[in-house]
Amino acid sequence: ITVVKEINEPRMPSLKGKLKAKSAQIITWGAKDLEAEEKRIGLEGSPTQVIKIFTPQPRGGGEMIEGTPSEQAAKLVEKLRETKII
Repeated sequence: ITVVKEINEPRMPSLKGKLKAKSAQIITWGAKDLEAEEKRIGLEGSPTQVIKIFTPQPRGGGEMIEGTPSEQAAKLVEKLRETKII
C-alpha cells in the first residue's frame, strides 16, 4: 500500500482503540499466500524507501458540551462556526 504524507494527521490511539487492538486477530500473508514472486515483494521488490519513522505528538483532550440535547447542538454549531469548520 502506498500513500502520500498528507493522507492524515497521525495521532495517539485511544484507550478503547488500544484494548480493541490487543484482542484483534492478526492475519499474516506471505508470498506463497499471495502467489507472488519473492523478488517482486518486500525490500528487494520495493521501488521506494522509508524516509522517516516517528511517534506523533499527543493531541489535546476533547471538550464536553453540557446541557440538553438541543442546547448541546446549538453550542456545537456555534463552536464549529467559530473555528470556520462550517
